[in-house]
Amino acid sequence: MRGLQIVLGFIFAALIAILIINMNQKPPRDDDDEEEETEEVKEEETDERDIEQVEEYGTGDLQVSLLWDFYADIDLHVTEPSGYEIGWILPDGGIDGHYEAKDPEKSPSGGQLDEDRVEGGPNSVENIYWAENPPKGKYKVEVIWVSNQDTENADAPTSGEVRVVVRQTGKPAKTYRVQVEAPHIEPDQEVVNADAWERVFVTNINVR
Repeated sequence: MRGLQIVLGFIFAALIAILIINMNQKPPRDDDDEEEETEEVKEEETDERDIEQVEEYGTGDLQVSLLWDFYADIDLHVTEPSGYEIGWILPDGGIDGHYEAKDPEKSPSGGQLDEDRVEGGPNSVENIYWAENPPKGKYKVEVIWVSNQDTENADAPTSGEVRVVVRQTGKPAKTYRVQVEAPHIEPDQEVVNADAWERVFVTNINVR
């Protein structure tokens, strides 16, 4: 009888330990496809002033907006689950040359770039949105510092911070602060030089 009590005691202790472990585990994230924060990208609470600013542009079931306040041409790129990428590119195909025969400003699914700010400056915005029914799956958001062209500001910066605001129907808005650096352009290179561009990954968006 005493041996049975000892066995039952061990079983009870084991069940308690399992219960405590399960209670301490974090619940699964709804956005489990998103990457962890990096030194370049930090997630924060969305400022209402940013919401008001991006609401002036195309919006809908999914809206991704890039905001910055310094003089530089910063580009927003969003890649759909199909691999189709929306964002400004060079006429010859841009990065890796895989944009040929595509309209970089609008996708077959209805996603489109409706604001492309070149000169930068205070309250600059680039905006990509799907008015309704964005394809289900994972979207990749990136930013690219294209150049300091088209500005009369002789003190154009070589680095800066931008904000990416993601608005999705049924979910709270999210804001990501992103550190970016200007591309290094050699004296004999064109001002807009795709070979010098560096993509900065911001986040993945999971649409269900």
